[in-house]
Amino acid sequence: MNTSYFARSKKLKDKRLVSISLSTPKWFEGEIYKDLAPNWDTIDAWKKSEQTEEDWANYERDYYRSKLRKLDAKKVYSDLEDAVLLCYEKAEDHCHRHTVAAWLEKELGVKITEI
Repeated sequence: MNTSYFARSKKLKDKRLVSISLSTPKWFEGEIYKDLAPNWDTIDAWKKSEQTEEDWANYERDYYRSKLRKLDAKKVYSDLEDAVLLCYEKAEDHCHRHTVAAWLEKELGVKITEI
């Protein structure tokens, strides 16, 4: 499993591309895994914040409470083991796909890299 973002995904056509965003670009033809998409309230709170490190910690906490803690990490990994998880933010930006990767790494001891 890897992570990346939609703009870069055009260079990854030989990969299994899976959106984990609440919405996807109209041109995207890959799969969608809504169970990992953050809810609108979590996204909205982040967008309206000053986007400090404390605000990001709040986002991650909300995302974990509203999504990740309700999921079985083994099932998610089994479903997506050969996939590249995608959302909008660039590699260096705060992004929930990095939170998903960290969660899976912690829960399962797997290594997930950004490509």
